[in-house]
Amino acid sequence: MLDALADAGRLSARNRPASEAAAWVGVPHGLSPLMLDGPMRRLPEAAREGVIERTLAVVVAGIGAP
Repeated sequence: MLDALADAGRLSARNRPASEAAAWVGVPHGLSPLMLDGPMRRLPEAAREGVIERTLAVVVAGIGAP
């Protein structure tokens, strides 16, 4: 998907190398453990959704930064 975004001009070629690391660190190795077994496991559903949306927005903003 990241290659397709770069090919379409939605992700700069400068940001493409290793951008999967940012996504990988931010979600499966960061947010997921916090939600499943960590301090965020007891958040109400609406709060969980908000945290997920914000985390994804931060990852996307970081990968897409100029």
